[in-house]
Amino acid sequence: MTSKNPGTYTNIKIDDNNRFLYMFYAYGSSIADWNHCRPVIAIDATFLKSKYRGVLTISVSKDANNQIFPLAFGIAESENNNSYEWYFSHLRNAIRSCENLIFLSDRHQAIANGIVKVYPESHHGICIYHLEQNLKRRKVKSEVIKLFQSAARVYKRKEFDIYMLDIANVNKKTYDYLMEEPQERWARSCSPQRRYDMLTTNIVESMNSVLLEARELPILRMMDFIQVKLQHWFYERRNKAEGTFYDVSCWVEEELKNRIDVAFTLNESWLKTYERQIHPVGHADSWIVPESVKSQIVKPPDFKVPPGRRQKKRHIPATEPSKIKFKCGRCRRIGHNRTACIYSPALHPFSRKHRGVEIYTYVYRLF
Repeated sequence: MTSKNPGTYTNIKIDDNNRFLYMFYAYGSSIADWNHCRPVIAIDATFLKSKYRGVLTISVSKDANNQIFPLAFGIAESENNNSYEWYFSHLRNAIRSCENLIFLSDRHQAIANGIVKVYPESHHGICIYHLEQNLKRRKVKSEVIKLFQSAARVYKRKEFDIYMLDIANVNKKTYDYLMEEPQERWARSCSPQRRYDMLTTNIVESMNSVLLEARELPILRMMDFIQVKLQHWFYERRNKAEGTFYDVSCWVEEELKNRIDVAFTLNESWLKTYERQIHPVGHADSWIVPESVKSQIVKPPDFKVPPGRRQKKRHIPATEPSKIKFKCGRCRRIGHNRTACIYSPALHPFSRKHRGVEIYTYVYRLF
């Protein structure tokens, strides 16, 4: 694979019995071209649904066109301190480090521990969406949640203090709960580094949705799926970047010229981001595999299949709005069922619903 895609970084860890433990890989194109993206890396893990389960760890960033830029992938048996520390160590070997680097994730403690050990000089921010969900689980009023959203998104520290004071006046317990988490981790105005308007890990969740079908496949087939997807992304985005141009006439106002200069700059960064492509690796028969790799035997992980059917869909927490739409069986409108229908006409006294009452009354009169 490295000959087809130069600069690709891969590593596999096995136990003493040659059983699979961890895996990390990042394409050479992603490693080389990430320098033209924003220095913010969002990271998260999602469950695999194949025979041996496990988790798929994904690191992504954003390019100059505000699109998802896939950076690195990892596979482990679960989210724990050892797996994340191993993942971050190889991520650092692949992309090194850069000035003002920020990691963005949920509040998983294993992620925080891995970043502190491997990237002690980088800042770690948390997703405000996950923090908001924690507030909803605590039955916090919507008024306080809106104040929290405003406090997290404002740019000036004075405005942040005003919103936090309002939260303290409305709900002191919620204020104390928010102050338990360092403000520089979730508030934009308190962050020591620029977050580039990336306050949530939605880009990772979007990547998880793209790979929803692939997560049900075996590891090798899943990797093939990811590679084909990234090939199309890099190819299409480079073509779009090459086709973007601006025609500036001499009569254009100075302000518009400045905007055009910025747009040219952004287009150049976008083009450099996808300057190198991800190429297909071809059939396995055409690979030139070293003897040291051929002789290495990697057994499946030591995993016991639990009883019951495999879970295919994620559990939707109570804090998320339901996507199920009810349709009334009488008026055929969406949003309610036939029991709560107020649009259907009154029932006829001899309808099926009233027959039971009529029969009961008749039998009662016989006695």
